[in-house]
Amino acid sequence: MPSITVTLNFDVCPAITVWPNSGKTFLQLCQLTREKCGISGSGPTSVTGQSGEMARIVNWVQEAWIELQNRNRDWDWMRSEFCFATEANRQDYAPSAASLTDFSRWHGDTLRSYKGTYGIGDQQWMAEWGYTSFRDTYMYATQATGRPTVFAVRARDKALLLGSIPNDVYEIRGEYQKAARPFLAGTDIPSIPEEFHMLIVYGAMKKYAFYENAPEVAVFADGAYNSMLNHLLMNQAPAFTLGCPLA
Repeated sequence: MPSITVTLNFDVCPAITVWPNSGKTFLQLCQLTREKCGISGSGPTSVTGQSGEMARIVNWVQEAWIELQNRNRDWDWMRSEFCFATEANRQDYAPSAASLTDFSRWHGDTLRSYKGTYGIGDQQWMAEWGYTSFRDTYMYATQATGRPTVFAVRARDKALLLGSIPNDVYEIRGEYQKAARPFLAGTDIPSIPEEFHMLIVYGAMKKYAFYENAPEVAVFADGAYNSMLNHLLMNQAPAFTLGCPLA
């Protein structure tokens, strides 16, 4: 029987799948806001170069989107994965080490490490320490290098500090929370699940109603917004859990 050669390929930080989102674009949300507010005519035809009422609509939709992202610090749709490789004798790793351009904060209970040459079968969970305890243990005097098993977050730049200081290449994997980001182009599609895109429109309508003193629009927008927001909280906010008993 001829021999069979099997090659094991341990990817360094294998690519993370990002599923495409479909739904209404920034421009379509602006046009729908104009329509729902009962503003006559058409438009806006673009999200740039507008003036007067059309410019206000574009701004209100943008503001409503930012406010929705910031309404809960733990939205599921704004949670994503990261991976980066350590360097021997380097202790601190800013979000840019994982090529994160939309970073808000780390999810400390998700971090694990494995030696790059061993693959994911070598994964171990890492424990999060408070910065002061970490500093006094792993940033004091001469430090021995080794496998990192704990970490802390440096407040000023949100860098991950690893202890022990890596003595080799390790892969650090986990999850992080994205920061709120504005629409940048008329073709941008909000990252929130498509079924909740109308929340942005209702939020913009509330701003229109306040500006124009339109109580009928305000009543409708408030009711629709609050109803859909409740569904969003059930669908995309972390489940409420009880802590351990005190005694």
